[in-house]
Amino acid sequence: MSRGVQFLGFAQIAIAMTIVGSSVVVGKVLVTHLPIFLILGLRFGIACMILIPLAMRADDSLSSLRIRDVALLIGQALSGVVVFGLLMLVALKYTNVASAGIITGTLPIMTGLLATMVLSEKMTMRKTSAMLLSTLSVAAVVGFSYGGPSTASSSIIGDMIALVAVFGEAVFAILSKMTR
Repeated sequence: MSRGVQFLGFAQIAIAMTIVGSSVVVGKVLVTHLPIFLILGLRFGIACMILIPLAMRADDSLSSLRIRDVALLIGQALSGVVVFGLLMLVALKYTNVASAGIITGTLPIMTGLLATMVLSEKMTMRKTSAMLLSTLSVAAVVGFSYGGPSTASSSIIGDMIALVAVFGEAVFAILSKMTR
């Protein structure tokens, strides 16, 4: 792999993570001023205005979808877009953005565990070490926040809802792997 291609890949990952990371902060700002379902409706409407024309341009690929592919796409839409999007916004009503962001950091752990259970992926020492380190990091930050001054702005209920939202996103990732 050339350095240019590798750099482009890293740049695309950095941009994607910046967008994803900022969505939690933007979501917190929006839920303080707008109803959750209005936020979701606007988000889906904007996405449809962009994606429907793109899908219509590539209409030949849509006609070749099998029933299994359609079912996996519907599962992805429900788990990643609806469950994650809705529950993360609800969680942000009850917890602070820092806690929600940290909890979102458990996504690789949940995805790795689900991949092992559902897809029978091999759990290597490297994956196990990364998941353990991530778990300990999240536990340390969350544990300290409940013993310190941030307790008033964070809620265990909101944090648990955020964790369920992240599980929905992990299901989305597993379904994405199954479509390949």
